[in-house]
Amino acid sequence: MLKNKFKIVVALLTIISLISVFCITVKATDDTPTPISEEANLENQATEPETDGTTTDATNETDETNGEVEPEDEMVYKDLYLFENNITMDKIVDGNVYAFGDNITITGKINGNVFVFGNNVTFTNPYPEDDTEHQNENYCYITGNVYALASNKITFNAVAQDIYALSDVFEMSYDSYIMRDIRIAGSDLTIKGYISRNAYLSGDTFNFGVHSDNEEEDDAAIIAGDLNYSSQNEIEIPENIVQGETKFNEVASTTTSKSATDYLMDLLSALIYTIVLYLLFTWLAPKFFDKTSTILQKSPLATFGIGILSFIVAPILALILLCLTLSSLSAILIVVYGLILAISSTIVFGSLTSLLKDKLGFANKQFLLFIIITIVAWALKQIPVVGLIINLAIFVFGLGLAIKNVLNNKNTSIELINEKN
Repeated sequence: MLKNKFKIVVALLTIISLISVFCITVKATDDTPTPISEEANLENQATEPETDGTTTDATNETDETNGEVEPEDEMVYKDLYLFENNITMDKIVDGNVYAFGDNITITGKINGNVFVFGNNVTFTNPYPEDDTEHQNENYCYITGNVYALASNKITFNAVAQDIYALSDVFEMSYDSYIMRDIRIAGSDLTIKGYISRNAYLSGDTFNFGVHSDNEEEDDAAIIAGDLNYSSQNEIEIPENIVQGETKFNEVASTTTSKSATDYLMDLLSALIYTIVLYLLFTWLAPKFFDKTSTILQKSPLATFGIGILSFIVAPILALILLCLTLSSLSAILIVVYGLILAISSTIVFGSLTSLLKDKLGFANKQFLLFIIITIVAWALKQIPVVGLIINLAIFVFGLGLAIKNVLNNKNTSIELINEKN
């Protein structure tokens, strides 16, 4: 009993500490770069390839023929996770890149997808424009997709498959090349470079540049497919920008839209809330999600039925108890009902994580899969009608999984008692 109480006290202190640290981090306004911790330096050194004992400083190595500094590329043969205030990713990564920080710069080459969340995010060339020796490799190259969320600005000067971005300001340079589509939402959007397929844009102001007879002065976009944009006012698209069709979706001026900062804060709040609950579940009841994932896999329809029935009946039953002057029972039922609804997202996401970890190759990265599922669910909730359906499904399945887990535990206890007798 004492051990359980100790766990609960530590859990509450952990929640308070995490929330306090989060508030301090978000409100920090000092733009002065903070030194990278010694642990981060040791971690970066651990990823460097082994040498024959000879130490080489990449920053001091000089080409004898022309006297120029020769950068040393670092290979990373796995997914790369970066958590710092100021991040510069200049490596060659054979895997995905996950970056969370304040000011993030991506200059390397990634054979995978990029997931980046910060205040200012920049994708740019690793070499100066006048570096003729590396003129065929002076770009940031991403073979997969870019998923970027920034509270202030995203600057994109790179090559990628698709871009999914949300920020206050988004700038795409003329040297950029997108192999498929872009989906951008923000306030001030500057779109240049070449887009092989379609562009889906939502914003207040747009800048596509203009075409010129002089190639050196040409600073406009080329959209080989269709342009679909949403704004309060229709804009005039310069000639020869869109090769396909242009579709305008008017956004009413009375509509209150969230800023990129609001979206970022919502996402961070959702992540912290579900992550803290997930860690508490795995600490207090390590086998809980394994049990609920089995329930979800074996009897999804029964779980949904129990959930929808509980979702409707519980408030009605609480009202009946209140009318019968059984206010204490009514209050207990409402508290339990509200508590399960409050943690339903963690129950559902944790169950899906346990269910899908082996199928998706996340057996050793279960926590990362939980974060990805949380982010995907949050993104889908932002869609007007779809978000309502997803929220309702989470509540229903959360109730169903919690109740069915309790019923299964009771049946197991009864079976054990019968076996002993």
